[in-house]
Amino acid sequence: MPVVDSGAMTVFEYVHEIPQTVEFVNGSYDLVAIKSRPIAGCNILYCLGEALLDNSCCGETRLCYALVIGEVVADQFRLTPEGRPVSLVEAIANEALATAIRSELLGAEAVSTVNFHTPPRARVEVL
Repeated sequence: MPVVDSGAMTVFEYVHEIPQTVEFVNGSYDLVAIKSRPIAGCNILYCLGEALLDNSCCGETRLCYALVIGEVVADQFRLTPEGRPVSLVEAIANEALATAIRSELLGAEAVSTVNFHTPPRARVEVL
């Protein structure tokens, strides 16, 4: 996943891999939808997910959440060799924008929490 970090902003490629299930020791989480919505003048890309904690000592708990990928720079501008769409996205670094996004998604989606994606740092190219 190419990443460009210019110091002021981080732009990265995001592969649309929905639906996706990840299992862990206490349960699993599912990314069930990917959406975009205009918020504060930006086109924001986010996923909706559901976590199920069913392998713990305290019973079963279900949590719906939003995972904000970032601001869309180029929507689905290419496909992976497997045919999955790839978008170019800028990470959310502005705290005022993050607050506006969190507020909008908590009111508009059936979620109890909003988290922000941290782009990978393994492969950084500076322009």
